[in-house]
Amino acid sequence: MSYNPSMRLSWALAVLVITSFDASALAEESVEAQARSLFEQGLRAIEQSRFVEARDYLNRSLELYANQATVFNLAVALRGTGETRASIELIDQLLAGRYGELNEERLAQARESREASVRDLATLRIQAEGAPEIEIRVDGELLARLHSGEQTEHHVDSGSLLITASAPGHSTAERRTFLERGGEATVALRVIPLESSAETPTTREREATPRRRAWIWAVLGVGVAVVCAAIVTSILLTRPEDDGLEDDPVFGRVTTTLVDGL
Repeated sequence: MSYNPSMRLSWALAVLVITSFDASALAEESVEAQARSLFEQGLRAIEQSRFVEARDYLNRSLELYANQATVFNLAVALRGTGETRASIELIDQLLAGRYGELNEERLAQARESREASVRDLATLRIQAEGAPEIEIRVDGELLARLHSGEQTEHHVDSGSLLITASAPGHSTAERRTFLERGGEATVALRVIPLESSAETPTTREREATPRRRAWIWAVLGVGVAVVCAAIVTSILLTRPEDDGLEDDPVFGRVTTTLVDGL
């Protein structure tokens, strides 16, 4: 059989392609194995009510491999951490078919899970006053923009919440409140113009300041003049009369103290 260089090249390419397919298959198996390991760790964490760890394990598993079972359990973990809105968003993605078509049993489970999450949401009503337009934030997230006297209502995650109201040229008002799962709360906030706040002088105070300073300087001037006059008078009254002695060339004018009996 004669040597054919082109045939040898074809065999080499075939071997290269097969090898690359094998490596790809092994990589896929490795990714699935990692995803399954993380999934199982997440399930154990849920069973032990360690929901933060469960959320992190399942999030990483879902990033590696899209799986409906992972989504269901991640939604449970998010409810456990109090991230109810995130749980609802995840179930909505599942219902929309992002993770594949659901059979009837899983469809019913997804709807039931969503309803349970909605019941966990808390209701927060916020009323704001003091400025034409007021920004309302909850834990730093912009929730609404209100006119003075308006009220807004939102479904939020339960737990400790920091509500702030702010407007240009006004002091920021804030209030912290705690909401139970499914609970309700109403918070009223008022922003105050900066020129009217205690930290900033009012217009009347600003106008009075120059007059107050003028009075202080006037009083100080009169006081200094009185003191100077008193000093001059004292010097004149205590100045000794000329005793006929000439100034001493070394000590200057010599004065004597007269003592009775001497």
